[in-house]
Amino acid sequence: MAGNIDMGQGSVPPELSILRPGATMSDALASLTATGAGIALLCDADGVLLALFTDGDLRRMMLSGFSIEAPLEIPPDRQPHTGPAGIG
Repeated sequence: MAGNIDMGQGSVPPELSILRPGATMSDALASLTATGAGIALLCDADGVLLALFTDGDLRRMMLSGFSIEAPLEIPPDRQPHTGPAGIG
């Protein structure tokens, strides 16, 4: 199940690394470096969470031969599970 990352005020905290479909591993690494968040959220144009990637996920992908300039893909076995907005 996918969820919307709207934090209730129509904005996402700036320390989150938000990527859009078509973002590459290079984009993800640059975003993680800029935010220091350690996690990148891949969201569609409506803010629906499609997948998340930790810095460790990105390292493992690179070690397995994933091209740094290839678009990130949603792993078929890793669909995000989300809760309702306002929890936490």
